[in-house]
Amino acid sequence: MSSNNDQQYTIKRIYIPKQKDIYNNKELLNELGLIWDSKIQCYYNKYDISEETFNELKWLCTKHDFKFEIKIEEYKDFATRIFNVNKLYSMDNSTFAIVDRKTNKNIMVIAIYESVEHDMINLVDCVNGKFASVKIKIQNSNNKLLEVFKILKQKEEILVEDFPEFDINSLVLTLSILLDEFSKVSEFEGKLTKFKYTTISGLEKKGTNVFLCNCVKGFYPETEFFLFNKKIKSTFTNNYISQQQEHKVWKYLYYNRENIGIRKKATLWDLFIGNKIKIIINSFETQLPISKIDWNNGDMIVTVFDGDRYMKLAKTFTKDELWTMILACR
Repeated sequence: MSSNNDQQYTIKRIYIPKQKDIYNNKELLNELGLIWDSKIQCYYNKYDISEETFNELKWLCTKHDFKFEIKIEEYKDFATRIFNVNKLYSMDNSTFAIVDRKTNKNIMVIAIYESVEHDMINLVDCVNGKFASVKIKIQNSNNKLLEVFKILKQKEEILVEDFPEFDINSLVLTLSILLDEFSKVSEFEGKLTKFKYTTISGLEKKGTNVFLCNCVKGFYPETEFFLFNKKIKSTFTNNYISQQQEHKVWKYLYYNRENIGIRKKATLWDLFIGNKIKIIINSFETQLPISKIDWNNGDMIVTVFDGDRYMKLAKTFTKDELWTMILACR
């Protein structure tokens, strides 16, 4: 990995400006890799995202009639290049990876094995199939990755000699650039974990099967979540949810603390927009997402989107009829 500052780089970015109903999609846009820039009043991808994600974002914008713009932007800064294509990921408290942002594949893995006499830092270059290791005692176990970086930086010249086929210089440079962002993410995860267990401690005083929340973005709106034995159960499956889903629920509650223990009434947006229903087009049955709902004397006028155009259905529906159609397409 060269640090030639004369090298020209490009990044493909999508810009989605502030507009009606865009805030309702905030969490989905964040999940797809976009951040909000208050200066330019736009959601955009600061770093590289995959072409598949671009297609999802374009579909989302077209479905909701959001304006957007795609730009190919040039830059020369090498540190920006590292940020754009790589990210640091914590597999557990002792295993870390440098990951390709587009493919989510590991580029480099750092695994720490701790023992009484000494610790072993194992470095694996997943792209080139190379390996290096450092035997040393890690003094600060509170921030192991930062401690590993300091050790690699201190022993960089020796490691280059001991492992000439392993690009230690590139690893040290990449870590020096990515560690700041990783530390900020780790700090947030620490706050989230503290919030989670503080909330659990408070709710457990109310009983063993306590209502937690409903209408969580990313789940069916009618799904309710209950706290049971410090874990979350879902009424959708009547079972515990996965660790990844738990993280999503706790993250939602972290930013929406007023909804803890409160049953929200699902809005029409929660219930219908984006969900698919069966319709007949040219004698063929298909499923299309609902993009808009209007009222007509107490009944609903439904507009669907086929990827190219909006179609207002001739038939009107009651709320119960439309909900039954949505359930049939799940």
